[in-house]
Amino acid sequence: MTEDKWQGDRVAALFQAYEWVLHVAQRLEWSESAAKALVVIGDQVPHAASYTDQRTEWHAELDVLTAMGVKVYGVQAMNDGSATNFYRELAERTGGAYVKFTAFSVIADMFMAGERAAYTTCLKPVDRD
Repeated sequence: MTEDKWQGDRVAALFQAYEWVLHVAQRLEWSESAAKALVVIGDQVPHAASYTDQRTEWHAELDVLTAMGVKVYGVQAMNDGSATNFYRELAERTGGAYVKFTAFSVIADMFMAGERAAYTTCLKPVDRD
């Protein structure tokens, strides 16, 4: 295996660690009284529990989040049918929603529009007269 190929596989593996995201989300400082939501955006399924020495199993991690009252929104990017059940199950088991995201071309515009809206509504200069 070439160094470039190994690095590419390594990076891809890091970005598909959805089971770890579910685990780490449990450590966030969730307010007891607030509505809790976690958005998981991805295009693949999580690793098997045997993938690392942590033995992180995504169903168990999702159960903990559900018990904490966290709704998970499964946002499936791309069009890999083998991953659809994972994103649907995230949403269904927690009371969240499943979203199929296909419009990558608009994501930068969405964030920039949000930034402009925040600036114009929250940070515009105040007339002090």
